[in-house]
Amino acid sequence: MTSTMIIMMIVFCCSTSPHSRHHKTDCWLKKNEEIFQSHAAHYSFSPDWQSLADSANAVILHNSQRHAILHVDANKLYQIQENKLPEEYKSVGFFFPMDTVDELDELVRSGQEFKICDYLLSSDTNTYILKEEECKRTRFMVEFELPYVKFCSNPLYDAVLQYGHLRNDDSLSWHLRVKFYSSEILYDAKDTIHSPVDQVTMDCNNEVIDLYVLGGQQVIEFSVELPRDINPRFRA
Repeated sequence: MTSTMIIMMIVFCCSTSPHSRHHKTDCWLKKNEEIFQSHAAHYSFSPDWQSLADSANAVILHNSQRHAILHVDANKLYQIQENKLPEEYKSVGFFFPMDTVDELDELVRSGQEFKICDYLLSSDTNTYILKEEECKRTRFMVEFELPYVKFCSNPLYDAVLQYGHLRNDDSLSWHLRVKFYSSEILYDAKDTIHSPVDQVTMDCNNEVIDLYVLGGQQVIEFSVELPRDINPRFRA
């Protein structure tokens, strides 16, 4: 007989006003019966966070000048080597592609296209360092009429989700695009839903991408099945 331990985790963060003399973010992680507290001065937190392998948790932080990664479990703050990027790059989001804190991808907007910048964690300098001087081009073109963006990356594919309200429309529109490394085909799915707010969560898996959209009085799930005829390969 074998037994399986189920780890229950809850992460809660709050930030003071960025105009405060004591601008900071505090996070609390409840892992089963233990509570871990972490702290970062002069940063606000992003509502996007990622639960990683080995039950690690990371929160994206930001201020008016830069981004950083807070490892909630270890209470360690890591800078990101964004100062090496061209000034015209606009940061859109971050994702841990290997499900560990060791590698980090950043989606940036460069003109009319999205690019992905890859970082490696340097424990010696407490910094995420760029792997290459040039960020990777993608086939995802920016849809400027959809102002909000989420993305994910993993050893199989990159995915970009854009969403928002078109003009004065009372419906939320979303457009998901997926590019597998083993294929030149750009897959996409789109839909609209009556919703007064712009709140969407994306969960990326090997066989399906789940979108959770906040409607008028309920949360609506869209499950986008990924093509099964793809021959996946890992990135070099």
